[in-house]
Amino acid sequence: MKKSFLTICCFFVCLLSATAQSRMAEPKFIGEVSFVKADSTTVLLEKQTAMLKSKASASLYLFGVGAVKSRIHIEGTSASLRINPDKPVSFIVRCRDNESDPISIIKVFAFEIKGRQRRAEYSSATTFGGTSDNNFRLLPFRAEPYGGKSYLITLEECPAGEYGITVADPNNLNEKSLVISTFAIEGSEVE
Repeated sequence: MKKSFLTICCFFVCLLSATAQSRMAEPKFIGEVSFVKADSTTVLLEKQTAMLKSKASASLYLFGVGAVKSRIHIEGTSASLRINPDKPVSFIVRCRDNESDPISIIKVFAFEIKGRQRRAEYSSATTFGGTSDNNFRLLPFRAEPYGGKSYLITLEECPAGEYGITVADPNNLNEKSLVISTFAIEGSEVE
């Protein structure tokens, strides 16, 4: 009796272990993002803290009419993770929970390279009252809940370039710093 009970327990432990190994792991912390490779292993994206800079147009200084643009800036011209889009590009994004609409809390956006920095326009305002926020060049994605507190997102477009992913916390609207997970799409293999 003890021997058969022990055999059954060992069988279930082996079964659970095999199931756990075949499932891609969620990132450990809220806001972290993992890239899903072709072999279903994951690589954690590099996180960087962005600087927010505002700049007024010359005409605003000279004539009092013009625009002010706010951009986020990250040092360096390229992300360490380079992705070859030979399959659908997917990420696992860890959030506080996976019950919110992912479009409202996850942003995948393009950077432009300027000098030794990557930057993306965040907002703008003109003299005559025209303002706009969240001016990121967003990439569309499909999302589904994954695991206990994450989303599995798959990009619908994969043009070459430098990109960032932000994860907002809808329960904490007073976020002090903007943390961005970065990656690049190119024509070579994932390094």
